[in-house]
Amino acid sequence: MSSNLIALQNRFLGAGETIYDRLAQVAEEQGAIDSAAIDQLAKELKLPPAIIRSVAKFYDDLRSLRLRGPQPDRRGLLG
Repeated sequence: MSSNLIALQNRFLGAGETIYDRLAQVAEEQGAIDSAAIDQLAKELKLPPAIIRSVAKFYDDLRSLRLRGPQPDRRGLLG
């Protein structure tokens, strides 16, 4: 993750509280990241679920865990 992105996330989410960090914690606890976890994180962080989902899909180590449950179609990611 770029240092600028980390600084921006630390500013808004708190040091060590990046979206990646939170998703990694969920993955460790549950063994996978499901839609309910994404929705819960989005609510806690006051961000759209599409942003949380895109971070989970972007990073190989999180993506390899496979997202569980139904995934929105591409139109759902923008809405």
